[in-house]
Amino acid sequence: MVAVHDGGGSGRRPPAPAPPPDGAQAHTIDVEPHMIPELAATFAEQAEILSKEIDRARRDLKIHKPWLGDPVSVEAARLFNKHFTDDALSLVNVLTQLVGEYKAHREALMAAAKRYNMTEHTNAALLERGLSL
Repeated sequence: MVAVHDGGGSGRRPPAPAPPPDGAQAHTIDVEPHMIPELAATFAEQAEILSKEIDRARRDLKIHKPWLGDPVSVEAARLFNKHFTDDALSLVNVLTQLVGEYKAHREALMAAAKRYNMTEHTNAALLERGLSL
């Protein structure tokens, strides 16, 4: 999952995120606070576009009836379906996992935006009352 640093001007960085599961690499991006909602919307938009393509691929790529019905065609159809639709690491399933990651990134970005806005609101209220931070 992408870790988001808000760049809110405190000069401090949050602690590094926990390592990702299954040996995947974590990536950190710096995002200006005012750009967080736009970036989150981009992840949501791409997830929606990709979901539609996955639905189409799931429907159109699956071979239901082997071409000639002979053993070679049956095996070819089985392997084709395995690689494109059926296996855990098939094209369709890997892309479905990617959509899940896009959605998780969007949620992380929206949570970061909410935290940033709460901090800014608190800081503004403290400054308004004349209290030092």
